[in-house]
Amino acid sequence: MRVIEVKPTAPASILPGAQFADAWQLSPAPAQLDLNQLAIRIGGASPGWVTKLLKLRDMIVKPFGLTTAEAVQRPGQPFFPMISSDEDRIVLGLNDRHLDFRLVIEKGLTQDGQPSTTTTTFVRTHNLGGRLYLFVVKPFHRIIVPAMMRRAIASRVQ
Repeated sequence: MRVIEVKPTAPASILPGAQFADAWQLSPAPAQLDLNQLAIRIGGASPGWVTKLLKLRDMIVKPFGLTTAEAVQRPGQPFFPMISSDEDRIVLGLNDRHLDFRLVIEKGLTQDGQPSTTTTTFVRTHNLGGRLYLFVVKPFHRIIVPAMMRRAIASRVQ
């Protein structure tokens, strides 16, 4: 299995006005993939260095009144609050003071017909703080999302 960056195909209407979108596709994906379980595992599949970065992030943003991971995490639930769900797509996300984001996890097919799972992130910033936050987080995001997808699938296979 490999994770590659692809053009986002999830509808932009999931977060109207988003200034950032990226997508990562895992293929081939397991045939009987339960997206809800995958969403839970993605949140629980953080490498140690990601967990440390999130704790540092929470310490930095808490004085500014931004939502912390501790405030939204629930045992046995996806890492972020669920906005909508059906058999082929789950939308997670959060609206905060500085930005709104959506994480879309969906089943599909690659161009050559292989089963795939794609994770698309949409971000809409509200102010300078949101734009600065996105600027700082974006390079880490490009490493974290594929790593978490790989680990989530590996934890399912074992």
